[in-house]
Amino acid sequence: MRELESDMTETRSSLPREQPADASGEIRRLQSCISDLISVQALPAIWAGHDASRILSILLEAMLGMLQLDCAYARAIDTPDGKIEVLRVRDRRPSDIDPRTFGRALESWLGDHEPPRPMIIQNPIREGQLSIVALRLGTQVDTGVLVVGWERAESPTAIELLLLRVAANQVTIALHESNLAARQRRTAQELEQRVAERTAQLLQLQEDLAHFARVSTMGELTASIAHEVNQPLAAVTTNADACRRWLMHEVPNLLEARAALERIIRESGRASDVISRTRALSRKTTPQTVRLQMNDVVHEVLALAKNKVASQQISLTIDLSSTLPEVHGDRVQLQQVLLNLILNAIEAIHPVVGRPRELRIRTSSPSPGEVHLMVCDSGIGLDLIAQSRLFDPFFSTKPDGMGLGLSISRRIVEAHGGHLRAMPNPDYGTTFVIDLPPAPMERAG
Repeated sequence: MRELESDMTETRSSLPREQPADASGEIRRLQSCISDLISVQALPAIWAGHDASRILSILLEAMLGMLQLDCAYARAIDTPDGKIEVLRVRDRRPSDIDPRTFGRALESWLGDHEPPRPMIIQNPIREGQLSIVALRLGTQVDTGVLVVGWERAESPTAIELLLLRVAANQVTIALHESNLAARQRRTAQELEQRVAERTAQLLQLQEDLAHFARVSTMGELTASIAHEVNQPLAAVTTNADACRRWLMHEVPNLLEARAALERIIRESGRASDVISRTRALSRKTTPQTVRLQMNDVVHEVLALAKNKVASQQISLTIDLSSTLPEVHGDRVQLQQVLLNLILNAIEAIHPVVGRPRELRIRTSSPSPGEVHLMVCDSGIGLDLIAQSRLFDPFFSTKPDGMGLGLSISRRIVEAHGGHLRAMPNPDYGTTFVIDLPPAPMERAG
């Protein structure tokens, strides 16, 4: 402020010496000075939100017209994009002259410090001389430099110097704010990128855990799967022998041979289906969302698990709704959830003696916006602590359990827009309920 008052005092004291004129002329000059000062003060509103290069361009274009300059050059040193140089020349397009060439030509006159007064130098752009004023941007830190020039012989007036100092102060503040905003944006972008990378890594880890859980679950079904494969393979062998005998008769019985071959094809397909389901649950794949029937998911899972249920002498009841809406989901993931619930039910029923050992699987749609799949067992049930922590990662009621199955199952169900919950039965055991939203109705045509 003291510097500005000093400049104004110098301006007022110099007015009579610069141009002897009547009072009306001095008033017009003061009005012009005030108008230019207001214009300079308005520049921040014009360049607000722009980067350093655009701020310097706006400044130079304003100065070029306001001070009737022949050229104006600005350099910003410390910006997120490195050193920036901008040049504006009267009656020339910005792309006609390289600002770096002009800047190098000024180095020998500028030196390391701001020249104390205007200078007359050889014009770097065309023939003749150039009267220049150079102002350093920044006080404690060297932010850059502003250089303006006239091809006239006279030195700049005190009013012109005042306007240049005010403009230099304004652009210094603007560059500092622009650099700060640019660095904040860059930091925010880097943080967003890191968050996206960490999120992708977390999702990949969750998929890996889900795959690991599926493989572990399939390990528990090894005997059941082997039985489900051996049964059709044994039937294939038996029917192949029968087919050979029918064909070896003195008069081959082609009708019976054909029936045996059809049974071979059917049993081969049955074995192939078991292997395909096993591979689908075991391999590592990207989730694929399709329209599907939860009743089909039940049948597909029971094809793998029913032998294990039977081997534990558990009575299995299946109650599937015939009017169940379709859902949107990944078939393998939903199979994994149901398979995990069935195996947990078998584990809970295993120690039960002296009362019925029952497992019930039921589907229903209690309202148009709900699809329910329930797995109800008559096992040993859950205590209050287990009920409160049942879906926590690494919590397990089994001595050798990892505590991942139910946690992963809940995450899968929630990813499908649903809920997985558990509730004690009125008499014995626990009921797990999968709530899923139905798939939207398909539009005709």
